[in-house]
Amino acid sequence: MSASSSASLVWFWITTWLLAILLYFPVHRLIWVMRVRRLEARTGDKPTDEEIEALRVKTRIVAGLIVLTFAYLFNHVVLR
Repeated sequence: MSASSSASLVWFWITTWLLAILLYFPVHRLIWVMRVRRLEARTGDKPTDEEIEALRVKTRIVAGLIVLTFAYLFNHVVLR
């Protein structure tokens, strides 16, 4: 592996993680709001604090997977 190839690989991963971090918070919030609204529509009343916290934990995992996958694929198309 040459030095320029190694440097471009490092740059690829740095930009992938940076993009994922920047996208995480708005995506997490968007998914969480959609899940809470769907629960409200399904049950017909406001969810409890325990239900909201459970949705928040599940949303963190889903949002993390989505933004990491998107950031990787985006950088793979743009930088390679």
